Amino acid sequence: MTDGDRQVMSEYAHPKDVAVLMKVWLELLNSHIKQKVPEEKSIRAYSELHISFVRIHLFYDGNGRMARLVSNIPVLKSGFPPVIIPKQRRREYIMALTEYHLSAGPPGPDQPLVTAREKLEKFRTFCAESWKESMELVHAAQKKQAERNCASE
Repeated sequence: MTDGDRQVMSEYAHPKDVAVLMKVWLELLNSHIKQKVPEEKSIRAYSELHISFVRIHLFYDGNGRMARLVSNIPVLKSGFPPVIIPKQRRREYIMALTEYHLSAGPPGPDQPLVTAREKLEKFRTFCAESWKESMELVHAAQKKQAERNCASE
């Protein structure tokens, strides 16, 4: 990870703690998918699930991709389009994750997965902005489909 222009090593969960932390993460996921939730709560669920999954860092590679995928479960279950992080904002995404991880430190089995709330809010705001772009794509596709339907009648 990078912090500005300097390279920084991030510490993640100790391998012996991963099973316990993933159990806690799955409980967090289940708490968010029990019922459909409004837009604001959906993006909060997405950002908490995403940041905590990456914080555990259970895979050698692909933690971000997997986090972006599974964190969309409560969003989709609530009837919303997925949060998609635009390629053009990748550096900003990585910086928001880095800031969070540097302030939160590695997770332990005896502490909450979601800490450093002020840095989480910055990440949540980034996700909400990215989601707005996702929503615009969906609305544009819906508009195009409606135009096609009208043209075929």
